[in-house]
Amino acid sequence: LLPAGAGPGLLCTAEPCGYTVPPADIFAVGVCIVVMMCSDQLLWQRALLQDRAFAAFRAGGWQALVAAAAVPPPEWAPADLLSSMLRPEPWMRPASGDCLASAWFADLHGAEVPVHPAEEAAGDVIHVGAAAGA
Repeated sequence: LLPAGAGPGLLCTAEPCGYTVPPADIFAVGVCIVVMMCSDQLLWQRALLQDRAFAAFRAGGWQALVAAAAVPPPEWAPADLLSSMLRPEPWMRPASGDCLASAWFADLHGAEVPVHPAEEAAGDVIHVGAAAGA
């Protein structure tokens, strides 16, 4: 699904292709966007105030986390969207539809995304926590 010449650390565009999924954890999606934009070195090891990265995040949001790690976010970073997705209180985070309606995804608004039929995906189920070889 990636274009020829795509590789680690290189910017590229690709046509979206997906499948139907249950509601996402908006906070986790926001963390993934920050990691893809900057670095996984930004993240905390434990969600405790004794962890410097987590304390920086709690004190000043994702921007403080990025600043503390001296990894500048790209110019195109969706600052307002990320700030709302990474709110500590789950009830204050936007719904997935609100995230997708943001200006950051404007190029994709109205785009048809092919979806794999459910029958094809049924055999690809991974049972988390199952014993090896069971």
